[in-house]
Amino acid sequence: MYWYKFIYYPTYTRLDGLLIGVSIAGIYQFLPTVWRKISTYGNLFILCSLVVLTSAYFLCYDQMLYHDSIFGFPLIALG
Repeated sequence: MYWYKFIYYPTYTRLDGLLIGVSIAGIYQFLPTVWRKISTYGNLFILCSLVVLTSAYFLCYDQMLYHDSIFGFPLIALG
């Protein structure tokens, strides 16, 4: 678990969720035509998000493994 303090503790490694949220807000604010196209498929995006979160759950079942920390945290933020 030596790598855990370098992956989880620094602020710059936890910005993936913030980046996703700011991207969504930017699309909503600055690209309204793209937002209208995206929002028509809202239920599909919720379903895809649930699939991503479910796969992230099974990928990150043991949080102490290296690949779970590297790939799991961004996958959870994306979901």
